[in-house]
Amino acid sequence: MLPSCAIYEKYNNINTGLVNYNEKCQELQGKFHSTAGVYDLCKKLAENLNDICTKEKMDDSLIYNCLYLEYWLNLQIIEKFRITDNAKYAGLRSQFYNTWTRSFSSLTGNFSKCTPKRIPFTSLNYSNVKDIKDMYDYYYNCEYFKKNHSLTEHERREYCSYLSSMNRSFTEFKNWCSDSSNKCIPNLKNSIDQYDPKELRKILHCNTDEATDTSLGVIPDQRGLEQNASQRYNELGDSPGSEPFIQPQDSKTSNSALI
Repeated sequence: MLPSCAIYEKYNNINTGLVNYNEKCQELQGKFHSTAGVYDLCKKLAENLNDICTKEKMDDSLIYNCLYLEYWLNLQIIEKFRITDNAKYAGLRSQFYNTWTRSFSSLTGNFSKCTPKRIPFTSLNYSNVKDIKDMYDYYYNCEYFKKNHSLTEHERREYCSYLSSMNRSFTEFKNWCSDSSNKCIPNLKNSIDQYDPKELRKILHCNTDEATDTSLGVIPDQRGLEQNASQRYNELGDSPGSEPFIQPQDSKTSNSALI
């Protein structure tokens, strides 16, 4: 699977029986009596935070993993609870972030290593959150491709297929970054042309007769990447010149703020 997919799969499949945050997660569930699943998602968040903060060093890889955990949490909220309006999304998001930054942090000092960076979901309609996530996934995967030069032939062909599949999406990304849209991530705002999938295919020496599926993010066969992607996904952390999608924290917050 793709490097970005490996991270999300790891977060989704975390073992929730290792760390005891039952009381804090029960408190969070109690705030949403009619919303099933809050407790379970809270437990997954706690386990992933514990895993990241006890294993990762204080370096760029920690920043990237924390950032991806924020994307994962927001997408889980939208998909798991079938969000169809911004008010419900803002309410759930705010309470999950409060539990993350206050309740969990009060139990262990380790969690202070991984705190939300206020990525600007608050300025987006809930329906646009996945677009931002897809754009960042693309950026992350491209940086990974450029950094890892010792690819097997099978991996190279798989990555080439992925880049072909992203032609249509890249056109959308470029449009978002060329107007006043708030959907363009800072990493691509002034360098979008450097991530043209056609140009990146040249770097990987992709052949023109390879698969050219144009559906969003679809790869004909990902099995060849599954064994090593999850082991190498955090190698992007020290890629030269790249910065994670992090916005400075505002001094003022509205009632839709993350925290």
